[in-house]
Amino acid sequence: MDSPPHLHLDNTLGAALIGVIASAALWGITNVQTYMYFKHRGSDPKSLRLTVVFLWVLDTLHQILISHALYYYAVTMYGNPTSITVPTWSIMGVSDVTSFLSSIVEIGRNRVITIPILLGAVVVFVGSIIFATKG
Repeated sequence: MDSPPHLHLDNTLGAALIGVIASAALWGITNVQTYMYFKHRGSDPKSLRLTVVFLWVLDTLHQILISHALYYYAVTMYGNPTSITVPTWSIMGVSDVTSFLSSIVEIGRNRVITIPILLGAVVVFVGSIIFATKG
C-alpha cells in the first residue's frame, strides 16, 4: 500500500530516522567513554562508579526505546502513515527516561548553579510524567 501522494514523511519518520542514527552514534561514544572510565578510574568512590553505571543503563534504555519507536512506525506500521499520530508506549517512556537522565546529569557541586538547574530539571521531569500519563 503506497502513501497518498500529498503525504510526506520527511519531517516525521525521516526526522526520527536521522535522530535515532545520531543518538546511536552518541550512544557508541558513551560506551567508549564508560569503558575508558572503568579502565582508568577504578579508584574513584563506589558511589561515583555506580552513578556512571546507572547513567550508562539509562542511556542504553533511551536508545532501546527510541529504536523500538522507529521500528514500530517504519516497519510494523508500514503502509499506515496515520499511525504516527498515536504515540507508542516507547515514545511515552522515552520522555521519562530522558528527563530523569537529564536531572541526574545536571546535579553538580556548585549550589548557586545547581539549585536553579535542579529545580528546572524537576519541573521537566514532572511535566514528562504528566505527558506520559495523559498520552
